Amino acid sequence: MLLKYMKKALLFSCIYIFFAGSFLRAESNDRPTQSEIRMDRKVMIGGLASAAPAGPVILNLAYNINPRISLSSYFVKLNPAPRTPPGFSVSTLSLVDSKQITRHPYFGFLLDYFPLNKLPFYFSAGAGRGPMSQSYEKKEYYNFIFNPPVTGSSNIFAENTISYTHISKIVNYGSLGGGIRYLFSFGLFFNMQFLMNVAPNADVSYYVYNDERVFLPGANTASVPDLLIRRMFYKTAYEKYYPSPAAAGMILLSFGYAF
Repeated sequence: MLLKYMKKALLFSCIYIFFAGSFLRAESNDRPTQSEIRMDRKVMIGGLASAAPAGPVILNLAYNINPRISLSSYFVKLNPAPRTPPGFSVSTLSLVDSKQITRHPYFGFLLDYFPLNKLPFYFSAGAGRGPMSQSYEKKEYYNFIFNPPVTGSSNIFAENTISYTHISKIVNYGSLGGGIRYLFSFGLFFNMQFLMNVAPNADVSYYVYNDERVFLPGANTASVPDLLIRRMFYKTAYEKYYPSPAAAGMILLSFGYAF
């Protein structure tokens, strides 16, 4: 998990260095500096919308208090991820169908500091609210470890009525990061920002239960001990691959107009 965010930070640093040289060359003549343009156009409204599965809808607002400091906010809503076909789950030794529950939005407020007059680079600190990971629901179709088939049966699997759900807690988090916000003299701007969000109280709740299929004729309803054992296996398997929900990286990209 930490390595993944370090890779994102390294990629963002390379982009940062590349654009730094370009902007220095562009601002080497008599054009207004970025700080001067920010004072001429203090209010900035931007966003980005994508209709793709799991794509973002971003709203970005900013107010330039002085040449070096800007107060900004963001709202991010992610489209639901595409539903994956049923597959075999190693954690529960069963055939499962997985879908993503409605994705909760993120929103936050940031104080952006621009250390240089000519360059559009800034550092950010602030706070926000949202889930540190996404929530999923899994429906189990067949299983062969907890409910073995009857001796002599031609069906090697036992049909089940069990569903699994893990829900990420909505929490307040602190944010640190930086970005590039280039403002053209005629008002258009481009913003790209990387944030590391940290929430020590982040948590995930795990539920294992008999779903609506218990009402079907011949339903193989799981017992309470069976559900408790499955919850233990499900929680252990999930935390093995996602050990800490307390930190999560975020990249915000937006285009807009300032006036």
